[in-house]
Amino acid sequence: MSPPLSDDSKKPARIELNDQLSLYEQKVVEGCTIDFQNPKFRLIMRDPSMASADSKNSLYGGSDKKSSDPAASGIFEITDVMDSWKDTDLRNEFNKRLAAASTSQAALHSNFLTEEDRLMFRDEEMEPKKELWKYPNLADRAEIIIKREDVGQAAIKYICADCGEEVRLKKNDEVRCRQCGYRIVYKKRTTAACQYLAR
Repeated sequence: MSPPLSDDSKKPARIELNDQLSLYEQKVVEGCTIDFQNPKFRLIMRDPSMASADSKNSLYGGSDKKSSDPAASGIFEITDVMDSWKDTDLRNEFNKRLAAASTSQAALHSNFLTEEDRLMFRDEEMEPKKELWKYPNLADRAEIIIKREDVGQAAIKYICADCGEEVRLKKNDEVRCRQCGYRIVYKKRTTAACQYLAR
């Protein structure tokens, strides 16, 4: 906390606030600055597509052996997570951990998270530009599930009519912008040269 500067002091006094006392009792007045720092926490990111049969058994009680290789088990513990992080920060940290844990370059590149892969928390897709502190019940050791893009289905690119962001939709996807939630999208204009025969 930084009270306003007085004539006789050049630097504001910094004190640590007591949780048991009110702000009035601690002489916090108008013009004071309060710096809040939330402690860093850990998240568990689980990728079911990476898990081998042995590690799946250990996860669900089938075997007592736990895989020490996170790339084989598909479970990564992301430490030092800050509540100001967004979806992209989690993806970058996952890719760093994957690069550090993987031994095979081919497996490494096939398992990197892409923009099409979705991060799920409590069966809801995490929004790309939403800070982690805005998710209720996202606390220390919460589990984030990675849902990989189904490469069998082709996604078609659309443009959101409200915010203008690119939206990729597959055959059975709900028509909704993942950025703003708007439900009207326009098909993206092709960049390929088109030639038509007119009569």
